[in-house]
Amino acid sequence: MLRFYIFSISLLCFSKALAQPKPILDTLYANDHQAMALFFPDPIRQAITGSDDFIFTYNRENKQHFGLLQGKQSQDSNLLIISDSGLVYSYILAHKPQLKEFNRFVATSEAIGYEKPRSIPPKPKTTTEKNATKKVDYNAEFCQYLITKNKNNSIRKTKKHDITLELKNIVYNQNKLYAILKIINNSSLDYDINYLNTTVVTRKKGKNKSMQSLFVAPKFVYNMPTRVLKKRSQTVVYVLPKFSISNDRVVHFTLNESAGERDLRLKVQHRVVNRPK
Repeated sequence: MLRFYIFSISLLCFSKALAQPKPILDTLYANDHQAMALFFPDPIRQAITGSDDFIFTYNRENKQHFGLLQGKQSQDSNLLIISDSGLVYSYILAHKPQLKEFNRFVATSEAIGYEKPRSIPPKPKTTTEKNATKKVDYNAEFCQYLITKNKNNSIRKTKKHDITLELKNIVYNQNKLYAILKIINNSSLDYDINYLNTTVVTRKKGKNKSMQSLFVAPKFVYNMPTRVLKKRSQTVVYVLPKFSISNDRVVHFTLNESAGERDLRLKVQHRVVNRPK
């Protein structure tokens, strides 16, 4: 009778373990010539890839909310990330020659659990969700306002193969830098966008001239298309953390075409960045 009781309890526990749903892992794609930026709700404390063929770069000294993923052609692997709050995120990694997505904002709901087991994971506060929604709504409304206000402005532009990248204006507001950019396609072909990146470039003078580039991750991107149709245009707003640059630095806005060579690089001098209109 005792053996039967123990067997029944064991069978019940085993059945409960089977009944628990296993998390379905998303797949992140990477290659060695493009970078995927991952933005997390909390700062990243630790990140591990299952293979040396994939690299996830993040700030280990000063914890930040984002990291950059790259990888070369190989077998699929995995990525494990632990946030500062103890949330654990897990993804499958796969190689892809061309990326269609370059920025991913990760939600707390994507976490598969906690580093230290908890009986009931705390639910996000309703007020926090409302505040986050208000911030997104404010950014979107303010970005649309900037597009309308700067419709006739033009600070810098560059053109190649009938594709134009134009900086309409730079605005500072609430410790953020708003860059209003217009992509104009006057060609006879649609323009598929691979990415639009922002970098701060430092030029070293002297005999051994060199350049150092620092990628600036956006906090919010408004109205970013994946394609600009022929004879059409699209105005985009990049919301970046507020910064200023010294005389030996310039800001590059780089527009890269997917499966094409009509790439553009718009150089903006320090006086434009430091003294917005």
